[in-house]
Amino acid sequence: MKMVKKVVALLLILSYSSLLFAESNGQDSSAVSVESVTNIVSESSVAPLDSSNAPVVAAPVISKVESEQVAYNACVMSEIAGRGDAAGKHSTVGWGVFGIASGFLFGLLGIGASTLISAIPKPKPEVVPDPVQVPSLECYTEAYTSKAKSKNIMTTLGMSCLGWVIWIPIAVSISK
Repeated sequence: MKMVKKVVALLLILSYSSLLFAESNGQDSSAVSVESVTNIVSESSVAPLDSSNAPVVAAPVISKVESEQVAYNACVMSEIAGRGDAAGKHSTVGWGVFGIASGFLFGLLGIGASTLISAIPKPKPEVVPDPVQVPSLECYTEAYTSKAKSKNIMTTLGMSCLGWVIWIPIAVSISK
């Protein structure tokens, strides 16, 4: 997690410094890109510094606001990963079979009951990926649970309606 924090902090510092660089040169700060900053620096005729006599400069201190931003970004990235994993890895086959059976056997009552029953459990991820570590584990789990629960409900609702639709022609053909 320390490495992730350092990378995010470095990205924040680079973006902030490029904005300051743009403002000092009279450019619109929203139009500055990393490539333009790199080109300007490489085209400048400034002689390289002699590092033997260079003063030691302390690393920039990250303020409380910036550290909260880093934690917020880590949470957002974890939520994106959690929703993506739930969308791709969470299986709803069992809920689909349950929905078809309840819609077929109990009709409209089965549609409602199966949908309500599928809303009760709170699925958790079986395995948490390596980049998502302790501080963002809660964000990842909440996002995974939210997306997986939504997926369960929609699958059960759709399949129970399908079961009911399958039952209608069978019931009509039996009654004739």
